[in-house]
Amino acid sequence: MNVSGSSSEVCLTVITVCRNAGEKIDLTASSIAVQGPGDYEWLVIDGASTDDTVRRAEAWRGRMAGTVRIVSEPDQGIYDAMNKGLRLARGRWVHFLNADDVYVNPEVLRCVLAFLRVQPEAVLAAYGRVRFVDRRHGFAEEVAAGHRLLDFARSQAPHHQGLFVRTEAARRAGGFAERFGPAADIALTAALRGRGDDTFMAVPGFVVDFALGGVSEAPDVGLKREAARARAVWASLGGWVGSLNFAHGVTLWIRSWLRLGLDRAGLLSGWRRCKARFFPGRYQVEVRK
Repeated sequence: MNVSGSSSEVCLTVITVCRNAGEKIDLTASSIAVQGPGDYEWLVIDGASTDDTVRRAEAWRGRMAGTVRIVSEPDQGIYDAMNKGLRLARGRWVHFLNADDVYVNPEVLRCVLAFLRVQPEAVLAAYGRVRFVDRRHGFAEEVAAGHRLLDFARSQAPHHQGLFVRTEAARRAGGFAERFGPAADIALTAALRGRGDDTFMAVPGFVVDFALGGVSEAPDVGLKREAARARAVWASLGGWVGSLNFAHGVTLWIRSWLRLGLDRAGLLSGWRRCKARFFPGRYQVEVRK
């Protein structure tokens, strides 16, 4: 493993896990580079890409206020790569911002860093609001999130793209447990929440635009994903939370098939414009391409 960069500790490590990301890595990097001075580093965990991902990432050295470190080697999948990033992080806090995802504006890290510095040791995680962005259809939707048990039961736990976690707390919790498959991220979030209600704090405002289109979002893997999430929630927060989480997850799975049907019929954009008209605070249709 070859990791370049300074060895000094920072407040935050922004970790980007990718493989053959191409120009998507530039999109993410550019959103970090405009953040200005800050006590952070950017750690790229690349799964031995065969395209120009590593070259593109290397080109951002010297263009960011924070240190850039890059690791490129084979891995066993996204959560194996995320665990690697967690082990290598030099920040007291970590945030996973994957290729094609971006910070919503140039002030995000400045505001988040100021927020993290004043949190008591009892706070293990902080989360901001996230938007799901479908650039193909020019659509964005706010993701509801909270840290009450009912939020976990309703599949509204903090999305991992908006989650800032104390590095040592995540390591002590075992990182991303791959036995939970596509729900390894919610398993870690639930494990941290299981230590008490006061372990989470909400960061004011939106922090990340999360790009839709990942494999785990595909309807054909939906029930497997929702069952894994329910098991992960059940393991840390109890049976009633996990059971309700699965019931709610089934409704989300059905909705994903309906969206796919509308998309194939060429009606999805029109449907979303209708939602944007009647729910303007939550839905919108003009986003970055």
